[in-house]
Amino acid sequence: LWTGGSSGTGLAIATDQPDFNNFTKVNIDSFPLYNYALLPDGVTRRRYFKGLVDTISSESSTDNWNSSLDTAVRYILDPSDNSTFGVSSTVIDTTGDMHLYYMGDMGFSSSAMNNIRHAVSTDGGDSFTFQDNNICGDLGWGGFTTYVDPDVVLMSNGDIRLYAMNPHGFQTPPSVFDTISHTIHCFYSSDNGYTFSLDQTLSGSDTIAQCSDFNVHSVHDPKVVELPDGRLKVFINGLSFVGDSTYQFDIYSFTSLIPLTNLSESEPQDNAFTIYPNPATETFAVSENVTLRIIDLLGREHLNKKVSAN
Repeated sequence: LWTGGSSGTGLAIATDQPDFNNFTKVNIDSFPLYNYALLPDGVTRRRYFKGLVDTISSESSTDNWNSSLDTAVRYILDPSDNSTFGVSSTVIDTTGDMHLYYMGDMGFSSSAMNNIRHAVSTDGGDSFTFQDNNICGDLGWGGFTTYVDPDVVLMSNGDIRLYAMNPHGFQTPPSVFDTISHTIHCFYSSDNGYTFSLDQTLSGSDTIAQCSDFNVHSVHDPKVVELPDGRLKVFINGLSFVGDSTYQFDIYSFTSLIPLTNLSESEPQDNAFTIYPNPATETFAVSENVTLRIIDLLGREHLNKKVSAN
């Protein structure tokens, strides 16, 4: 969990599974690659950032400690991005392709198209191709009516979930009398991140975090992780008031009550079966008719087929 502010960037780590509630501040210099994404090769870590003119550059590491500036241009911004590259997040889909979701345009007028863009790499994160300049299907055009600040995660069932903020008004810090109602929204994709739908399974609403919760006036910058049991934990930067006229930013978290898999694909929980012999070297049998999926640690699916008993 990393934070930024006037006092600089800080880093805290939690090890208390399964909920990860208790964070301890650590020396950020001891974790130089804390914000680098792991590439599909399972070895290289990389950070993407705005380079010269309309290009996206990167820094890479293969030893989890030292990084160096790459000479290659990873991505050329689309003209609709207005030469801007804001908050970004990457995810590797079940085929091993890498997706980059980022903020583009970043204007704050009524004519701005300040929203989430999408680019895809099919070569392990070395180069990206533009896909969409409005991946979330915004509420409307304009600097304060769109979904912003994306964070994405590949779920254990193969879905990709994207969390974003909708500002609904002016940027913070507001006055104590302001009526801004920033919200965090959840989207899911079942086609490897190419299209997203608002998730309506969270208490009958697509909104998971509202400003009224815990006297939080506005919420920003969602960061999401899948817990070991399949639930999702979302961290947010929240603005809360202290007294009548002062405010402070704090980090809050929201945890789903159940594993957030696609409910249309959920299966009964009483589908126990046996695989034998175990261990096996080349062949094995199952005791029931099942659908067998083999997925590696990068989330790539190598097998998906129905298997008959015995």
